[in-house]
Amino acid sequence: MVISPGRGQDEARLAELAANLAAVRARIDAACAAAGRPAASVRLIVVTITVATVALVPVGPPARLDVLAFFIGVFPQIGIQLLKAGTGKLLSQAVPSMTARFPLSDLDGLTVWDQARLLEEGIEDVHALATANLVDLLLGTRVPVNTLVDWVDQALLCLSVPKEPRDGLRIFGIRTATELATRLLHEGHVVTVPGEAFGTFEHVRISYPVTRENIDEGTRRMGEFLTGLR
Repeated sequence: MVISPGRGQDEARLAELAANLAAVRARIDAACAAAGRPAASVRLIVVTITVATVALVPVGPPARLDVLAFFIGVFPQIGIQLLKAGTGKLLSQAVPSMTARFPLSDLDGLTVWDQARLLEEGIEDVHALATANLVDLLLGTRVPVNTLVDWVDQALLCLSVPKEPRDGLRIFGIRTATELATRLLHEGHVVTVPGEAFGTFEHVRISYPVTRENIDEGTRRMGEFLTGLR
């Protein structure tokens, strides 16, 4: 049974909800006993509090709320992610600290379903994605390896370059840290390595066991390359 959210739920309504849940639990126990399955193998998900959050945003007729309640009950992680996306702007106005500094939505190619799948693996933002164990993610999410590597590569650039310059790089087809390093190699003729290989996401790695003149020339070429993208 789905109870639509409302203000000032009284004790009688809460008691009714508790009775309904108890009845559902009893039916589940009886069905498990008849099938010879342990009752603990069936999970009962209560979605009343979660669905009430939808009242913060317009969702249309009450019938749509009932459908959404059922959906969240079947796919709780994806449903919660949808609610977070739908109420994010409103909540960020009231509580700015709730806004993620590096949201997964900043990356290309991630749908709300993909974000929900990553959330199930504990990946809540871009930083968590960039530092995650790639093998564990491959096994846990079943996302194609090329797609997952692209997401992580985007995440590395996202952590290294502020949003406005990063948007400028995208205009020139540079979406990932690897693409930036490759373009620097072929067009700027400078070899760099993304900093995450050395434990720093905010920098690129260059070789310094060379002459000071070569270091100066390399930094000059990097600046020339980046200036040429404007």
